[in-house]
Amino acid sequence: MSSTLTAQQLDAYRQTMHRRAAEADARRAERRAAAWAVAREAADLLRARYGATRVLAFGSLAEGTHFSARSDIDLAAEGLRPSDHFAALGRLLTLSPDFEFDLVDLGACPRGLSAAILATGVPL
Repeated sequence: MSSTLTAQQLDAYRQTMHRRAAEADARRAERRAAAWAVAREAADLLRARYGATRVLAFGSLAEGTHFSARSDIDLAAEGLRPSDHFAALGRLLTLSPDFEFDLVDLGACPRGLSAAILATGVPL
């Protein structure tokens, strides 16, 4: 069964789709701004409590275009003691119920990954 929409109905449909897309973009921008705030808090924590000498945000947060409602916060740190890695990650996970974290030790990850992070990461 097919139905034919009038020009007025099509226009209303287009307007609704544009409005919904704009609302989704605004929600995504708000979430990304919140993620940056939590990432800065996480970097401060990693430096103060776990001795990190450098912290970089990378991945979808740093890149921006692919950041979505399901994105996590990817951080890379230098200067963490290997024995503190999981404790630090566990502490980061308590910072916000809205975000999960990935924590990469720049000194222990593969060269290709560290090169990519250093090339695209944003210092915090």
